[in-house]
Parts: sequence; C-alpha cells; structure tokens
Amino acid sequence: MSKQKYPAIHVAATKENFRRGGHVFGLQARTLALAALHPDAHAAILADKSLVVVETAVHLDAEEAAALPHHEAPHVKAAAARIDALHPAVDEDHAKRAVALADIEADLKQREAAVANLESVVTGRAQQLDARKVELDERSATLDSLEADLRVRLADLDKAKSEFEAAKLAHAVNGSVKGAAPAHGKK
Repeated sequence: MSKQKYPAIHVAATKENFRRGGHVFGLQARTLALAALHPDAHAAILADKSLVVVETAVHLDAEEAAALPHHEAPHVKAAAARIDALHPAVDEDHAKRAVALADIEADLKQREAAVANLESVVTGRAQQLDARKVELDERSATLDSLEADLRVRLADLDKAKSEFEAAKLAHAVNGSVKGAAPAHGKK
C-alpha cells in the first residue's frame, strides 16, 4: 500500500515529563497525527504556552489512518484542507540519518570519481603495454630474421671451412705423395 500525507503536530515541552491532553511531552519533540487527538486534547495542547507546537504532516497508509479514532473531527478536517501546505515532520533521528546519508552519498561520489580516475589510468597503462608489446613483437621478428640470416651465414661458413679443410687435406696428401715419390727414387 502506498502512504499518504495526513495532518499532524510536532510538539516539544520546555521541560521533561510535561503532561497535557493525555500525552507526555519532553524536550525532545514528538509528532502526533491530528486524528489521534481528541478535539479537546488538541485545543489544550495548542493553548498551553509551555509547549511548542508546529503543524506538520505524517505519512500513513490507509489502514493506519482509518484506525485513528478522530479522523472525522473538525480540527482534522480543517488541517486536511491545507495538507498541501504542510511538510512532513522530520525528527532529530531522521535529520541525523539524512545528514549521514548525505555524507555517505558524498563519500560514494568521491569513491566513484576515484575509481573512474583509476580506470582511466589503468586503461592508459594497458594501451601503453599494448603499444610496447607491438614494439617488442616487431623487435622479436627482427631478431628472428637476423638469427635466420646468421644461421645461413654460419652454414655457409661451415661449408666453406669444410671445403677449405678438404682442399688443404687434398693439397697436403697430393703434396706429400708427389714429394715422397722422388725422395724414394733418390735413395
């Protein structure tokens, strides 16, 4: 069920345990729906100079409002006629909660801003890492190409060395065979 505004009064006394109209009031303000007050009690509360009375409104659902005994009383009907001008009562606890909620919301907004800032920093760093990765991949490809070139050159060098060693060995064998035969003939 949705709640609606109903007329009420916010009452505080100049001292604790002050009684008027069948109710006890104190320094802490108390909110009473007008339909909960007998017309005589309402008149007595309004007339007493030891009480501070402020017209206000309370939010009640239809069941709660119907359960109040004096919802048809003249003081309730008169206040109901100007209900749009009445603002809901906010007691000290509600005010403290509202301030705490505002503080929490401000803190939450700061945290959201900090998270957004960190997200942008992380995104920037991720982009830097991606760029660095591309650069490293390019360098790696260059190194792989140089390594392949060096392997080809090493293979060519090993082949040339083998050919040189073979030629040297062949020359040594040919030279010793040619040089050895005349040496046998001279003896």
